[in-house]
Amino acid sequence: MGQDCKDQRESVNPENVYWALNTLVDIGKYFRAYCYRSVVDLGFSLNEIDVLMSLGEHPERNTVKGISETVHLSKGMISQAVESLRRKEFVTVGTDENDRRSVQIALDGKAQPVLDRLREAYAAFVQKIVSGIPLEQLREGLGVVTQVYSNKEKMKKREPISDAEF
Repeated sequence: MGQDCKDQRESVNPENVYWALNTLVDIGKYFRAYCYRSVVDLGFSLNEIDVLMSLGEHPERNTVKGISETVHLSKGMISQAVESLRRKEFVTVGTDENDRRSVQIALDGKAQPVLDRLREAYAAFVQKIVSGIPLEQLREGLGVVTQVYSNKEKMKKREPISDAEF
């Protein structure tokens, strides 16, 4: 079995992997724009939408760092979006009782109708993007993407690349 896996890895064309990785980036960009379109009339920036969606789906990751890791934007961009959302009264910001340096971000009730629209767009996007893909094939593909991401995280620890490099 070990040799079979090695043979499979060696037979993968790097150009196909390059295409697949760039295709995932393209899908991510399209997803972001698709959801943004559902609330464009409300005057939010893309980064503000990312913050709202992140807090709506992952309320436990309620720090600038947590949101940054979830949506893959810099902490500076997240901080700017959070401040704008705070001024618009869509989020509240407070300090952690255990760590005064850590800022806790929470959705305000005013954000709920926006989240509802974003979730509706998200559900429509997922339904359309996976249309025609058998469930087992979809599960396998998601498993592969999860493993590739895990491998990338291991690489980051061994071979760190600063934000300034890209």
